[in-house]
Amino acid sequence: NKKVKLNYIPLLSSDLRKFKNPPIPEGETLASIFGRFIKPTSWAKDLATLDANNPQYNGVCNPDFVNWMLTAPFKKFIKPFREISITSQSSTLKMGEYIIKIDYNYPLKDINGTKWISLSQISKFGAKNQFLFFSSIVSSIFTTLIAGLGLLQLAFGIVLEI
Repeated sequence: NKKVKLNYIPLLSSDLRKFKNPPIPEGETLASIFGRFIKPTSWAKDLATLDANNPQYNGVCNPDFVNWMLTAPFKKFIKPFREISITSQSSTLKMGEYIIKIDYNYPLKDINGTKWISLSQISKFGAKNQFLFFSSIVSSIFTTLIAGLGLLQLAFGIVLEI
């Protein structure tokens, strides 16, 4: 079995401004600061220990935590979670069976929620999202139509009464 390394999705600067850990006074740790608060019962880990491998990603600035906390703009919007680490050998997954092990998850049955994993290829223009594509086309056609009507009125003094 070959392991595939997954990298965090880079956070936007606006996300980094929203999700910051509190300043740590001298003699204290992030764990002692968050230890003053009670964690939700469904959370298996404390905020201060979310990423044992990368201490800078503990607390509320953890990319997985930020991704989970950000709301999706549309009901069926897919948020990227991780990206496959590009190695010199290959930048894609070979066809086959894969086992995805999730170390930290949130029980959704209490809130009647669902989550699913979708493996997709992201281009320079972002992930494939049919809704965004069609809404862009419709808004472009509408904007072009309004601009054309404005040019007709400006050039020929034609006023369309609707």
